[in-house]
Amino acid sequence: AARLLQQETSARQGARITLDKAIPVASGLGGGSADAAAALVALDRLWGTGFSREDLARLGVALGVDVPFFLQNAGTALGTGRGDNIEGLSAAPPGWVVLLIPRIFVPAAKTAALYGLLTTSDYTSGDHASRWREWLTQDATWTDLLRELSSLNVFASVAERAFSGIRKAWDGFRSVVEP
Repeated sequence: AARLLQQETSARQGARITLDKAIPVASGLGGGSADAAAALVALDRLWGTGFSREDLARLGVALGVDVPFFLQNAGTALGTGRGDNIEGLSAAPPGWVVLLIPRIFVPAAKTAALYGLLTTSDYTSGDHASRWREWLTQDATWTDLLRELSSLNVFASVAERAFSGIRKAWDGFRSVVEP
């Protein structure tokens, strides 16, 4: 991110960057993309390049298609297209989230591996995202939002094909939390 911003602005300044990760690596939460977005924002301000968030988002796509998501100003947003067309939405309802991170081997090139396994049969119509957009404008509850969770994330089935152990971990978790 720093090198890209330097190249695009001819900035001569540097920066010492220390990263303290709090998001589990390879958890699918966009930690690396959020880090890239934060670096772009911080260095833009530090170096006084005067880029807008939109300018930074255009640069960010070169670092990862989801980097623009972390550069938008809404807390809740919908990414369409490749994920880089961002629409700010109403805030999600307050609630708790449980993050299940099974102890399985995940390669460094996890995202590339998952995208490489996608086929057209994995694509969805976009109905789930449209319903989430509607629910978020109508004071939705998490029960509403999670009603169709099992078929919401295309990568869930792809991840099961890519990484052995995910299905077993998910089934074990569900057996504890579902009646």
